[in-house]
Amino acid sequence: YFFERRIKRLLPALLFYVISISLIICFFNPYPNVSIRTGFTSLLGLSNFYLFKYSTDYFAQASYLNPFINTWSLAIEEQFYLIFPVFLYITGIFNKKRKPNSKLNQLIFILSIFSLILFLRNYYLYSSFSYFLLPTRFWEIGFGVLTFLNASKFKELIVTKLSNNLLPLQLLGISIIFIILFSANQFSQFKTLLVVLITSLFLISFSQDTYINRILSKKLLVYIGKLSYSLYLW
Repeated sequence: YFFERRIKRLLPALLFYVISISLIICFFNPYPNVSIRTGFTSLLGLSNFYLFKYSTDYFAQASYLNPFINTWSLAIEEQFYLIFPVFLYITGIFNKKRKPNSKLNQLIFILSIFSLILFLRNYYLYSSFSYFLLPTRFWEIGFGVLTFLNASKFKELIVTKLSNNLLPLQLLGISIIFIILFSANQFSQFKTLLVVLITSLFLISFSQDTYINRILSKKLLVYIGKLSYSLYLW
């Protein structure tokens, strides 16, 4: 059911995007082969491998001519969907007689730390490997999994003891993220780590009765949230 929902959400918008943009760029790019191949592999969830194979620098001048280069992160997301059920199975998540969350926690934590080390170590030494492939990006989604599994444990502590300071803390966290994202491109790997950590803390501290929740629950913002995937593509 999960895979069915993800396919319905991801594939139609991606298919329309790839076909329409492929037709358009043929009129403007005299050498559209690399772009079209990137778009085609994105439909299979493999564009990150294609980009890695040709060692494309995401921020290189030539990358601006490839309208499908942003699909690398979608490919990583889809590859994660394929391997995550294996982790659920080997940690006994489907065994109703046991409580396997601790094993899943431990496994994801170990793999995420290993992935983070690979990411930081290879960021400048082997940038294409560090940027485009799942082994060095696993930790980002892994931190999201750990946040989900452990949110209830920390929420009571954070929300109860810091209830009066939640709003300024959350606003500070959002501000730090924007400062990091729009600052100079130095120490990018550590800025990525900070964004992920601050986002996790923000999600854990999120509470239904806060002012910031009322802001984020406005119809316009919810509508933009539902469109976020298509907006990201375009």
